[in-house]
Amino acid sequence: MKTSVADSGSTITLQPEQAHTLGRSSMNFKSFALKTAIAATVLTGSTLAVSPAEAITFGSKLNFYGTADVTTNVGEIDFYLQDADESLDGAGGENIGQFIVSGPRSNTNEFKSLARAVGTIKDIESLPVFQAINNFLFFGQNSPFNFNLTAFTKLSDTTYKFEGVFADNTLGSGEFTTQVIASGVNSYSVTVVAGNEIPTPALLPGLIGMGAAVLRKRNAEENEQVEAEA
Repeated sequence: MKTSVADSGSTITLQPEQAHTLGRSSMNFKSFALKTAIAATVLTGSTLAVSPAEAITFGSKLNFYGTADVTTNVGEIDFYLQDADESLDGAGGENIGQFIVSGPRSNTNEFKSLARAVGTIKDIESLPVFQAINNFLFFGQNSPFNFNLTAFTKLSDTTYKFEGVFADNTLGSGEFTTQVIASGVNSYSVTVVAGNEIPTPALLPGLIGMGAAVLRKRNAEENEQVEAEA
């Protein structure tokens, strides 16, 4: 049986073996297009794991200091505002304190721009029932240096370690050290070190799995069609 194919207003007559080859070529092209689209989806998903060019450099250090009321037996830290008498929390400052970034020589890379800046810090209400704190360190709206706290652990009565993530998706970890300067009042110093960027988002494995399943199904259909035509 001959097969006719329309081409720019004319008709081309194909022999059976030519028609079979054309069908196989069309099927292969569809398969290639599908695989290309899935690869593009996976590649796009992979780029989600990479922070923008302005991401905080690995190993960069941020140092700051302030005063707080630290209750070691319950793991509570109530940060002070930087007002004239360093009164606890101050007017309208409940559950929020302030800190001062150290000078430029104490900070590295991108953090140098924060030298001597004043930021806000949220109180730790209880370490035994600790919950993550958004904008634990806050420098202003849309600042890449805002820091979400994910873990805060007591090592001793004067030393704590913590972990979290900056607003630009760079991980960070650090040490919080206190020094008693008066009854119920502690000075503290903090060093935060920028770490690796956040790994691939949870969505990406799902995309990869979905793409692999589609490819397996399409390959099986192709194999069945080839066997049927053989």
